[in-house]
Amino acid sequence: FFFAPKMSAFVELFGENLLSGSEAVKTADALNGKVVAIYFSAHWCPPCRQFTPKLAEWYKKSLKEKGLEVVFVSRDNDDATFKDYYATMPWTALPFSEKNARETLQKKFNISGIPTLVILDTDGQSITTDGRGAVTKDPTGKDFPWKSGSKADDKKGKDGGKETHGFKKFLGDIKGMFHKK
Repeated sequence: FFFAPKMSAFVELFGENLLSGSEAVKTADALNGKVVAIYFSAHWCPPCRQFTPKLAEWYKKSLKEKGLEVVFVSRDNDDATFKDYYATMPWTALPFSEKNARETLQKKFNISGIPTLVILDTDGQSITTDGRGAVTKDPTGKDFPWKSGSKADDKKGKDGGKETHGFKKFLGDIKGMFHKK
């Protein structure tokens, strides 16, 4: 009998290859043994453009050496914008051409607004869908990998640390305007 090796959870999520700068890298090699932060973002989103440089600084200063790898999943509208925005980031990215994978990831993690940072453990299981709040409260990674119940998790604001653009948030804001407390 021939038994194929089990495909890594990250290869199942992202496909065989990611980008590292302008080069293709094997997903399994780039993410094996790492906690992975999936970063849903786009250049057209002002909160994203504010958060990206902060995340890049924290990643370079301490989070990468603690074992975090970030995978940028673009919500940009075209490849040229994706490439320009990704050029400002020091981590890996899902190639823009992988439209089906991007859509699958957005559905799997119920992404309704950006910027969103989803943290996965080394086996690809979700630790938190509010990685942005966790990382913002703990940028040096003292409580890394921010599992539920960590100090970073307890310090979230009333919106869970999110400042998102999205239709669901818009509807929630409108609903709040008409409901008396």
